[in-house]
Amino acid sequence: LVPLVAVALGCVLMLVRSVLVIESPGLFAQVGDNVFHLNAARFIFEGGDPSPLGFGTFGEPGGSPIPFYPTTWHSVVALIAQLSGASIPVASNAALIIFGALIWPLAGVLLTRTLFGSSPALLISAGVLSAGFAAFPFQLIPYMGTYPLVGSIPLVAIGLAAIIETTRLARAPIGSGSGLLILLIGIPGIGAMHPSAVVMLAVLALAPVTISLVRVAREHKPQRLRAVSGIVIAVAVVLGFALLIRPDYAQEHSWRGTIAQSIGEVLLQSWGGVAVSLAVA
Repeated sequence: LVPLVAVALGCVLMLVRSVLVIESPGLFAQVGDNVFHLNAARFIFEGGDPSPLGFGTFGEPGGSPIPFYPTTWHSVVALIAQLSGASIPVASNAALIIFGALIWPLAGVLLTRTLFGSSPALLISAGVLSAGFAAFPFQLIPYMGTYPLVGSIPLVAIGLAAIIETTRLARAPIGSGSGLLILLIGIPGIGAMHPSAVVMLAVLALAPVTISLVRVAREHKPQRLRAVSGIVIAVAVVLGFALLIRPDYAQEHSWRGTIAQSIGEVLLQSWGGVAVSLAVA
């Protein structure tokens, strides 16, 4: 019952924030990426191929087919529009609310429970705090309209909880075999939502994977070499993701100023010049 109350509190608070931010169901962010994402949803809605492998030449008339493009967000928006009869902008805002005001608090409470246990005070706090962060989800909307990234970040939190469960570090286990099952289904799903989220999950997973392998090395001396090799491989994989998947221009065109500014904004929860959020920090 306590986890449900915690999630419900987060959902209510996020719904209030959503109403204040979006203001009207048909409004949408006037930024470059959002123009593409809304039109991609319209393309799928009108009979285009929703498969990440079959998105074809959308946006490139007469161009060569795109071998892979993550279309899960656009497919969800198109499905909402088909089932409800709503316009694409309204369906897009509905999807934002589903991922930001429902799945995000659920993921936050799940991750907190997995990491730290099922204390009622802890879970209630996690539900409330899930609605207090400056960066997610609303900072991403006016910045670039990166709606698929908004949809993928809650899935990263769920995937991280599954990794902690799989590495046997969970304080409150999800259930036997559940972590591995979530990973087998979730990682391809996260990649089909937004590939950057896979990089994010790989970076965050490095800590539990390393801790688990260090524990193996300490408790089973014959396995020490394998454990050390595993750590090296894990680090190499994360570096490979960061260097190969992340676009070259991402850092050069970043809106961040200095490293000190970036660290300060993380510590004070004040990304992009928003008011300092001392309570959440």
